[in-house]
Amino acid sequence: MPYFIRSQGRVIGPVEMDRLQDLALKGQLSRSHEISEDRKTWKSAHSVQEIFASKNELAAAAKATAMSRMQTQEEKPNSDSAKKVELDSSEQRREWSYAIDGAQLGPVTLGEIQTLIQHGSLSREDLVWKTSMSQWAPASHIPELVVFFRNSGRRGSNQTGNQTPKDKTTAILLALFLGGFGIHHFYLGNTLRGILMIVLLVMTFGIGSSLIALIEAIIIACSSQENFERKWCHLAMQFSA
Repeated sequence: MPYFIRSQGRVIGPVEMDRLQDLALKGQLSRSHEISEDRKTWKSAHSVQEIFASKNELAAAAKATAMSRMQTQEEKPNSDSAKKVELDSSEQRREWSYAIDGAQLGPVTLGEIQTLIQHGSLSREDLVWKTSMSQWAPASHIPELVVFFRNSGRRGSNQTGNQTPKDKTTAILLALFLGGFGIHHFYLGNTLRGILMIVLLVMTFGIGSSLIALIEAIIIACSSQENFERKWCHLAMQFSA
């Protein structure tokens, strides 16, 4: 059964249980992360004990699986060679890796990369790599992946759910003219930052908060629409992993 992972306001997935266990072993998935089977009902990863089985248990299970596969391959007649070639196609090989918010994930198949793009978990600017590439590159620069982005809907609509879309221009204007009061943060749904801006306004007589708001307005203006939706419209949803 596939699962979705929610971390810092971003949804990653779907991923299978073996991938969750692998991420847990690598320290990329903690018990404080949230997981879901339907992207609607979320629960702590800690509640799914199977994910955090001991390393010895997972190693033994992986070894048993590998032995079983080897035995199955030995028992296959030569007439199945065509199927073996098909399974060894580029879409079935786990040769792709990707990085989201500094966390390197993978390897996964090309089909799994396509699913990540369709669900909005992998953006055009996220870095990807495969065995035949000399270095990491943005997903939008890979010809094999460009078609997936063309066929997928906008990432923002996949992740915001029932939230009201926020306008980038409005956020910039609010930051410029009322940013000292934190109004742009309240508009974007991040109440805590808005309150902190008001506190800073009082402590610095408006100088500190206005300067910060000006810098944030410039950053928002220089951000792409996708980065704006990802980094500013979801601040209220972030939690520490």
